[in-house]
Amino acid sequence: MTMSMTTTAEPAHKATGQVAPARSMSLGRELAQLYRKDLGQLVFTLVLFSVLILAWEVFLFTRIGHWPEGVPFGLSFIPLGFIPLWTVWDAISSYRSEWHNGTVYLMLSLPTAGWKQAASKLAAVMTSFTLQCLLTLGGVWFVMMGEARISEDTLSVLRTIPRHWLASTGLQAGLALWLFGLGLVVLVQAAYVVSRLAQRWQFVAMLGALFAGGWITVRLGGLGHYLFGWVPRLSLTGLAGSPGNFHIVRNAAYVDTGVLIGWGLAGLLFFGLTIWLLQHVVEV
Repeated sequence: MTMSMTTTAEPAHKATGQVAPARSMSLGRELAQLYRKDLGQLVFTLVLFSVLILAWEVFLFTRIGHWPEGVPFGLSFIPLGFIPLWTVWDAISSYRSEWHNGTVYLMLSLPTAGWKQAASKLAAVMTSFTLQCLLTLGGVWFVMMGEARISEDTLSVLRTIPRHWLASTGLQAGLALWLFGLGLVVLVQAAYVVSRLAQRWQFVAMLGALFAGGWITVRLGGLGHYLFGWVPRLSLTGLAGSPGNFHIVRNAAYVDTGVLIGWGLAGLLFFGLTIWLLQHVVEV
């Protein structure tokens, strides 16, 4: 009688002593792919609005010497008033396009954590917001230097302002603007995802969610004032004097740190809500 024996072949990597390749994509690579996809959906509007900002700043630069002194410089800040509105549109579009293009079916069916999807969309919108703000502020500086070159009075005033005060104040203002944009995007994205729970009147539902989110933010800011009143306040410096005789004033103004903490907690709450809805509630 002949007996046959079968053996189970071992994987090649075990036989050769090699380490099996990782099947799952690394966290950084997965986030990078999601980020590129979400940013690609905003490229058209980013380029369009950037071109409009650049054209406006260049136009104002050509008006230096033709318009009254200071007018081009003052008007160069105008895009900063429209960027938040455009950012609201981008924040909505970052999720709306998923439903409009039908890719939401894939987004919600992938074994991708909700926080990764929410983080990539938030990062994409904030990239657009940051680039537009930098372009506008660069244009403001460009116009200001253009006016200074043809006006001895303006140039002499700029020379008397301490440069370290200009640098620190500019950084503080830029950080405040960026944090404002971050909070705005988090709130709008959360409100839009909430509105997808409604079968009808989704626009009204989003407006209601925005109103409720604003109310919660204000309340948490007040609560933070009472709970974290012991945290030292942030002091701001200012300038006093007259052109040619400026001096720095310490503690010219204060910012309630407790209120800022409350607002930060509100942002974390809304971002967590978006993640939870994407992961467990929102259906296609």
